[in-house]
Amino acid sequence: IKGQQRRIFQYPFHQKAISPESLPYISNDEDSPILVNVHPSTTAIPFLQQFHSLWEKRQLSLVKSVSGSPALQILEAARGGCIYFNTWFEGETMPYDLLVPMDILQGANGQMLDRSGDPVDPWKHKGLFIAGADQEKLHKFIQMLGL
Repeated sequence: IKGQQRRIFQYPFHQKAISPESLPYISNDEDSPILVNVHPSTTAIPFLQQFHSLWEKRQLSLVKSVSGSPALQILEAARGGCIYFNTWFEGETMPYDLLVPMDILQGANGQMLDRSGDPVDPWKHKGLFIAGADQEKLHKFIQMLGL
C-alpha cells in the first residue's frame, strides 16, 4: 500500500452499491474553518478551556468531544472532517493503537504530530498527539495552542 492514495469503503444501509471514496473524503479550502475533535479525558480540561477561548475569537469553528477508540478518531481525521486532539498523558501509546490509522492518515496526505509539531513515532510515543489530513491547518492549530 505504500505510496498509494488511501480509500475508504463505506457499507450503505440501502440498496446502493458499495463504492470506495478517496481520502481525504471531505476537502476544505484554506479559508474553511478549523474543526477539532478532542478525546474526552480529565487531562483535556485545560485545553478545552483554551479551545473555547479560540472558538469565541472565531479562530476555531467547532470543538467536539467524541469518545471511543483513538484509532477510529484518527480515521475520522483522515476523512478530512476535523483535527483529532488526544492528550494521552499517562503511559506510552501502543503501536497497535497507532500504526494502521497512522498509515491510512499518511496515505491521505495527513500527519500525526506531537506537541512540538514533530511526527509521532508509533513504537515509542508518549504524550499528546494531534492528527489531521490538512497539514497546513494542523500546524496552524499547533501554533494557536502555543505548544
